[in-house]
Amino acid sequence: MVEGIRLHRATVYEWMVGLIGLGIAVYYLPSLVHQNVLVTLFLFVLAILLEVFPVPLGKVYSSLLIAMPVAVSMTYGTAEAIWLMVVAELVFPSLRRATMKLSVRIFNAGQYAVSVWVMVLLMQPFAGDRAVALNDWQTYLQVLLGFACFALVNHALIHFLQFLWGQFDPRDILHLLTGEGINILIALPFALLLMAIAPFHPLVAPSVLVPIVLLGQTIGLHQRTNLMQQIYRVTGQLTSEFDLDRISQSVAETAAKLTYAEAVMVLLTEPGTESPVFLPSAVHPLEETANLNPFRENLAAGVVGQALLQAEYSYVPDLHKAGLTQEEREGPYLSVAVFPMRSRQRVLGALICYSPRPYAFGEMLNLPQTLANQVSVLIENARLYQALQEQTWRDGATGLHNYRFFYEALAHHVEQASRKQEAVSVVVVDVDYFKKFNDTYGHLAGDAVLHSLGKLMVEVAGPKATVARYGGEEFGLIFPLDAQETYAQVEQIRTAVSHHVVEYEGYQLQGITVSIGIASYPEHGQSDRDLLLKADSAMYWGAKQRGRNHTALYSPEFDAQLFVDELTGLYTYHFINIRAREEIARGVQQWGVVCLNVDRFSHVNEIFGFSVGDRALRELSLVIKEGVRHTELTSRFAGDEFLVLLPNTTHAELDLIADRIMKAVSLRRFDVTSTVTLSLRTRHSSAVLTDIRDVTRLFDQVGRLFAELHRVSGESLA
Repeated sequence: MVEGIRLHRATVYEWMVGLIGLGIAVYYLPSLVHQNVLVTLFLFVLAILLEVFPVPLGKVYSSLLIAMPVAVSMTYGTAEAIWLMVVAELVFPSLRRATMKLSVRIFNAGQYAVSVWVMVLLMQPFAGDRAVALNDWQTYLQVLLGFACFALVNHALIHFLQFLWGQFDPRDILHLLTGEGINILIALPFALLLMAIAPFHPLVAPSVLVPIVLLGQTIGLHQRTNLMQQIYRVTGQLTSEFDLDRISQSVAETAAKLTYAEAVMVLLTEPGTESPVFLPSAVHPLEETANLNPFRENLAAGVVGQALLQAEYSYVPDLHKAGLTQEEREGPYLSVAVFPMRSRQRVLGALICYSPRPYAFGEMLNLPQTLANQVSVLIENARLYQALQEQTWRDGATGLHNYRFFYEALAHHVEQASRKQEAVSVVVVDVDYFKKFNDTYGHLAGDAVLHSLGKLMVEVAGPKATVARYGGEEFGLIFPLDAQETYAQVEQIRTAVSHHVVEYEGYQLQGITVSIGIASYPEHGQSDRDLLLKADSAMYWGAKQRGRNHTALYSPEFDAQLFVDELTGLYTYHFINIRAREEIARGVQQWGVVCLNVDRFSHVNEIFGFSVGDRALRELSLVIKEGVRHTELTSRFAGDEFLVLLPNTTHAELDLIADRIMKAVSLRRFDVTSTVTLSLRTRHSSAVLTDIRDVTRLFDQVGRLFAELHRVSGESLA
């Protein structure tokens, strides 16, 4: 409704100013008849050429045509000055094939006629009956006054029209007057030269304006080159950007600056569909989303839909005259320009510019078209990158995202929650007794269980949750919910798993249960790493160690149990599992491993008692700990087994460390009583593991080393 009122008022104003100006021109027509025809035609041609090559000045276009009305009115008369402006404005749109509303064309001609007429009226008191004399200071004052009057009246009429459209911005006035002032400084010498020659050679004098035509073309070309360079600068900055939303937003903002469109929308095609499906990727400014309604079902209807279906550029300057139904129109907008983005004969999306003014984009269409062409390549590259990234972020066995993606997503969610002061929860899910599936039915059956559970979790967790395979038989989930809401959601997952049956080669694998731990921001931790450790702690100590098939919220009581083995003071296996996963995520693929086992330790417990055995393990742990550096991970792997992990270690370094530890252990004696001393016999196995891209593979190989160590120990005892 409001836009309709603005349209009506602006159109009435255009016709009013245009007809008044043309009326003034008709009034002076008899005086024009008495002028020299050749001079008049020559001046008309020069004026048309100056107007054909305009200079962009923000939302409007100007030209060096301002050089003519002052000089021509003072040398050839008011009629000549008015009519050359009117003819130039009526003729040039046809020469440029510009799409322009008739009322706008009449307005442009009329407002120039009015501007010249007012200029002449204000200059007359300074002119009197004197002839033009360049040695008279009053002539220069008259010329400067003429330029100022023409520019001020001209821009006052234009700005009032913008005000009626609701697009008036006071900041534009200074910018436009600055540009117009530069045009006046350029035009002034040519105007004075015309006035100096005309009294003596009236037929030759107009030829002095020919250079200004060439100069106008040069300035216009320079301005357009600057705008094109702006496009190339923006697209150049986006060459290293692979986020489609950020690319689209930057493109929308740039198109709005280039065209002064009221709104810009970027649509992208949805990958993997047989026929193109266009989805909104960016709207600028964001508050225009309500007017555009980019999520409506009939997005492809009307003007935009036809252009997208035909994959061709389309510009409708006035939707009121396009014969469209109300549903097919584009909200409150009257001008719509659609620029498809194509690459390799495929449509990747579209850049769409909107304006509530009819005929808004006639002079600027080549700029967004160039932008759309440049961005097409960026979009294709971004999609190729995302496809490759998706492959590196997917787990082959389950089809879920892998731990690399999970770490990235968790960091992003926590950062976003911190910025918006919202809650987010991380969940660790571990399949109970998973080893029995591998041992009983084989590893393929285990993979089938993981794949089926992954699908089930995605379904139950809902579209807002992130589900990933965290490692081995563990899954990681992220919920944009607080602890209690997440607990309720996760309990549904645990219950669903307990009733789930996996079909595998005729077998029905059932009785599957999971242990689940939850930690939430900001209640339980402030960083992504802290939350993950605490969710792992809740899963292991709050659920796994308390009977399995439980869901546990993080509690501070779990911390010491998570990080440090209570008996030995070494790291727990659970902790080094997490640390190893983090190192692998950072790119560490080579690991040195030292596995130690105490021979026949059960005999120590049988002979001397468990208290002596526990004290011996504590002292042995101190010896091992003293033999490693702070960057090396030492843990109590199992009862009498110890593990040392060394990231990025060579064979030579590993041999030195292993020898140092074993020598220190062999020299250690443990006092049982004042008269009894105990010497523990240990065996070790060490290896450098390479190409480790997954923590599951790392600990699978660690398990094999311990198995081999036990086999050798058993043979020696036999």
